[in-house]
Amino acid sequence: MPSATTPSITQISPCSHEEADTRVFLHVKDAVKEGFKTVMISANDTDVLVIAVATFSQLQELRLQELWLAFGQGRNLKWIPVHELTSTLAPERSSGILFFHAFTCCDTVSAFRGKDKKSAWQTWDVCPEASDVFTKLSCYPTDV
Repeated sequence: MPSATTPSITQISPCSHEEADTRVFLHVKDAVKEGFKTVMISANDTDVLVIAVATFSQLQELRLQELWLAFGQGRNLKWIPVHELTSTLAPERSSGILFFHAFTCCDTVSAFRGKDKKSAWQTWDVCPEASDVFTKLSCYPTDV
């Protein structure tokens, strides 16, 4: 059960993350360590969704049960159940999605000769051996 006291940020300080997209997940991890089983994040950036998918299994090991992402604004607001999304993906997809997202030029068009993300995803389907490389580049970019 989460404590009722004022939260301390000593566990996450000092923080070297400059981008809010990654820094928010330090706060999520801290909340999970404090006993929260469900966490909700509000974001309007696909990068946050990709990071959420990539980090959910690690957070789940810390006993996070549900991770929700409020994506968009107003009538376009959607609640994305990241925990359900990751359960439908193969583990190698979740662990390699960070590099895949960067390799396919993030939010816009793909490095696959102007094709969209869907085409790039389908290419990954027929080339599953790329999963190992994508995972290594997602987790250990300076070691590859």
